[in-house]
Amino acid sequence: MRAFADGNRVVFKWSGLGRDWDFFNVRWSKDGGRATQVQVKRLTPWSGQYSMSPYVKDGVGTTTNGHETNKFAFVVQGCDRGTFSSDCGPWSIPTSVTMSH
Repeated sequence: MRAFADGNRVVFKWSGLGRDWDFFNVRWSKDGGRATQVQVKRLTPWSGQYSMSPYVKDGVGTTTNGHETNKFAFVVQGCDRGTFSSDCGPWSIPTSVTMSH
């Protein structure tokens, strides 16, 4: 797993989660705050990617000219779709990236 900055985006990639999953749940947080969970389609049965633009809202970007630094932390879990609910594996070990804007 790895997280990195790509321009104004934060990218989180993972692979090798041990088995053939239908989809993935990703939880991310900024500076240790409340986590946000999103469901992500798989790239392959064992890998996926999630990217976001944390400093863009409603199409408008913000900047502090590099005076603010934020830490974005990520965890992922693989899930299988069931008839009435999903069966998910354990959460991964966290990984993070620090980004200035």
